Amino acid sequence: MKGKVLLISLLVFFLSAAPLYASTSRMIEIFYGVNDLRINGETVTPAERPFIYQGRTYVPLRFVSESLGSSVDWNPQNRRITIVDPNALQAGDAVVGRDVQPSNTAVGGRSGMRFDITARETVRDHTGKAHQASVQLLMQNFHENRSERWGLVEFPIQSVWKEFRADFALNQQYVGTRGEEHKLEIFLDDRRVQTITMKKGELSKPVRVSLGNAKKIGFRISSEEPSITYLGLYSPRFLR
Repeated sequence: MKGKVLLISLLVFFLSAAPLYASTSRMIEIFYGVNDLRINGETVTPAERPFIYQGRTYVPLRFVSESLGSSVDWNPQNRRITIVDPNALQAGDAVVGRDVQPSNTAVGGRSGMRFDITARETVRDHTGKAHQASVQLLMQNFHENRSERWGLVEFPIQSVWKEFRADFALNQQYVGTRGEEHKLEIFLDDRRVQTITMKKGELSKPVRVSLGNAKKIGFRISSEEPSITYLGLYSPRFLR
């Protein structure tokens, strides 16, 4: 499908749906040839339709950025676009495995259970997203009868940080796991404050925990998957 738009700045045009004005402009011919826009595996439909112009595909910058959790600011005075990644570390933030180590770990299951906590190598979750740090629970009792297996890991926070963030996901190598449901329970000072479930075929789940004045935080990861399972917290960090 063809269409015509007033070309002011393609990038700025897609920053906002608000009307834009400029001292110079011209008409161009575009093609609405984009049938499907997917973000993290999910089809989305922005108000501003993606289009193709001179062999390049243009998508709405604000819509895509905000769908990925980033904030977007347009400064009309200096014509500057600023995109801020909410996952970017700031001064005083701490990465689990690098700046913060667990105070306690425990596992429940008949065999083959262990935590791998690292901030020294790149790992990918089952959506293909790369992470530089992770707290992964390996479950290997695949020869035994179906039963819940779980692991608990706790970290001291001593009221230093305001928030904890991570992604709850499977390791990319185990994207084909047969388990119908995996569970993450979050505790502050031994009081459960959140329960997050991830069912078969679902994307990773964002983890956001306001810490308040808690002295420690705990994560209980469980699964009834009968085969090898490798899942946990990806890009875990404490924010000030």
